Amino acid sequence: MKNLYIKILLFLPVFYLAQIPTIETGDGKGGYEKSNQVVLQKLNIETKITGRISTNTVTMVLKNNSDRLREGRVTFPLPEGVNASGYALDINGKLRNAVPVEKEKAKEVYETIKKRNIDPGILEKVEGNSFRTTVYPITANGG
Repeated sequence: MKNLYIKILLFLPVFYLAQIPTIETGDGKGGYEKSNQVVLQKLNIETKITGRISTNTVTMVLKNNSDRLREGRVTFPLPEGVNASGYALDINGKLRNAVPVEKEKAKEVYETIKKRNIDPGILEKVEGNSFRTTVYPITANGG
């Protein structure tokens, strides 16, 4: 996996561009901290406008600057009244679309699959109108 691509389909107005995602790195013990080990290498936003609705596809490319596999947690705020309508991870060139499940079931599945070094992809709504996804594994040394 050269780079990890995250694609998120959003219905947003143009002012979404002012929102900044944050990235935290997992410590392997369930805790997260802000660091420069995993960074947002590329952010691409494609917008399609149909009538009064804009559909934005946001692609984030994460880069791991450390010398070991990392887990990253990406949190991004959205304006009030705006929601994520889709989520997918690009794994080895193939998009893996998300399937909606209850929060507890999602955490259980995530931990089970993570043990196999595969990221099932979870997008959850957190405080305010922010969304968070946990990404694992993020390959070492940007590779």
